[in-house]
Amino acid sequence: MRGLFLPFALLMAGCGLAGSPRCSFDPAQVALGFKKPIRDQQAVHDELQSRYSGARPNETATTNDRQIDAIGEDAWGLRFALQEFLPIGSYPRAIYGWDRRLAEKDVEMSPDSGRQDRLKAVFLQTMFELSPGSHIAASDYTHEVTKLWALTTADEWDTGNQGVEPPALPTIVEQLRATQKSYGSFGKALSDTVNHPDYDDTFERVATSQC
Repeated sequence: MRGLFLPFALLMAGCGLAGSPRCSFDPAQVALGFKKPIRDQQAVHDELQSRYSGARPNETATTNDRQIDAIGEDAWGLRFALQEFLPIGSYPRAIYGWDRRLAEKDVEMSPDSGRQDRLKAVFLQTMFELSPGSHIAASDYTHEVTKLWALTTADEWDTGNQGVEPPALPTIVEQLRATQKSYGSFGKALSDTVNHPDYDDTFERVATSQC
């Protein structure tokens, strides 16, 4: 699943923003750049729904371990998929705190942030404006993905829960279900934003205001 998402930088190549001599980007190109990873992310969740719709803990611990590893691999992919929309950085632990930031609509980037991160921040601000309540949907989904990733990643679990046994498969499957459920509102907000008739104009206005 990790390979399904094209690097955001390739999609956004050539788009200028604050820090450039002038704002020089094509809103239509930016819209197209966001639409593909949105479609891809929906396809991943459709696949997860099909793959795990009947997931039940098996009788042997070895089989359960394999299922946990498989869900962990998917959780890792979901975490990185969020980077197509959130300027959360490349290091996995950088996702922590973004559920709070989204809930507070705190997506301002520092002047020395990279161009792609600033474009993502503009996209989020555009989404907040065109899709009321989307900041809460994004916060909830980011929280659930982060929790699923931490539950299924041994190093993450050990760091925060020293001496506590890792969660069993039923707990992880329950968290997977919560993650899938929370995607519905977030996915709709993403789709509603890029398909909104005012998307291009709003994105351009928000971006230009930061130049």
